[in-house]
Amino acid sequence: MSASPIVFRLPGSNQIQAFYTDKGDDVFIIHPFDRQQAAIRLTGYSESIDGEKARAIINEWHLPEWSVNNEQSVSYTKIVQLAIQEIESGGFDKVVLARQQVIASETNFSEVFLTLEEKYPDAFVYAFCVDGKAMLGASPETLLSLENGQLKTEALGGTKTHGVYTEKEHQEHQQIIDYITEGISELDYTFQVMPVQERLAGKVEHLRSEIRLDSKGIESDLQLLQVLHPTSAVCGMPYASALNFIKNNEGFDRAFYAGYLGLVKKDTAFKFFVNLRCASVYKGLYLLSAGAGINHLSVPEDELEETNNKFQTIAQCLK
Repeated sequence: MSASPIVFRLPGSNQIQAFYTDKGDDVFIIHPFDRQQAAIRLTGYSESIDGEKARAIINEWHLPEWSVNNEQSVSYTKIVQLAIQEIESGGFDKVVLARQQVIASETNFSEVFLTLEEKYPDAFVYAFCVDGKAMLGASPETLLSLENGQLKTEALGGTKTHGVYTEKEHQEHQQIIDYITEGISELDYTFQVMPVQERLAGKVEHLRSEIRLDSKGIESDLQLLQVLHPTSAVCGMPYASALNFIKNNEGFDRAFYAGYLGLVKKDTAFKFFVNLRCASVYKGLYLLSAGAGINHLSVPEDELEETNNKFQTIAQCLK
């Protein structure tokens, strides 16, 4: 597999890192949205670098040519309305529907990464060019982490609309908590749901509940990924019927969007993040993806506005 160094910066850190694949025992994982698809697993090591080194690494990458035909044949608001009708008829409780935006831009890939790294100190900011696929993002959401023996996940969802959180947002947030805790319970983990907070992520603000678990050791803890991904924050619930609606109506392959990525430090720790606020990168083009959670209280025009606001994380970095 062809893999250039991966460049990233962890939330709350001011230190950029590079992951190299020529030696080492750590593993960097990039998993698609579809849990049935294989992940990219790279073995290597990471080291601290400065911004200039990050720029030099990224500038060496050979970006793919644009060859994607992912246009949604039906307008986003019509798909949302169709989902609401399906929810009201009992097909499922919630579904997360995404859309894409193509932006032609000659803004240098490395400059976008460094801008994201500066603007979003609380996000997981990354860039990679692996196996002919290039991507970058600034994710606000932790999927699962183990550090200093503390195992954590979080429910992040329910986006402030027109300056307030309505019943729709609180219900959506509770659905995410319920989905995550059900998966945790399947593997007999003891956990505690912390009080709900607010999380600002670019132009949007979300409800967030941290969930703390009692670790069973790194090998057992990694098994949680199989029941957590994809959470109802990026897919829906029940999982199977929501996923079926996405595949039949969304109109494009999510690929790595709404998947997860992160680093496993050998036998000691790991941090995985949901791949959100991201873009696939091509020569002269950025393909942005963003989604919104739909339940029976959704207003299609509000969900469209939410995705537009989420696009801005990347879009405002492009010239």
